[in-house]
Amino acid sequence: MSDQVTRQTSQYIDNKEHDALFLAKRITDVGSDDQMLIDKSVTNITYIGRAGRLVATSNTGWILTKVDKTASPTSITHAIDAWDNAKTTAVYG
Repeated sequence: MSDQVTRQTSQYIDNKEHDALFLAKRITDVGSDDQMLIDKSVTNITYIGRAGRLVATSNTGWILTKVDKTASPTSITHAIDAWDNAKTTAVYG
């Protein structure tokens, strides 16, 4: 007979700490402490950047999203780079 998984078991704790999306142990809630920047200074293009709290804009730890409405259909691409590079050297794919 197997033990029931309740709040007092280590299996319950393991299940709560596991992040199925990233297949990794969750140390903090994903996205709960992020910073987000949005730049709409270029016509028909929006840049969105997300990074952990206190990550400098010059640090390459940013997840960048480029929403390009210059053609139809709208193009949404992503890059990992510094926020400072979002409009210049970041490589989106």
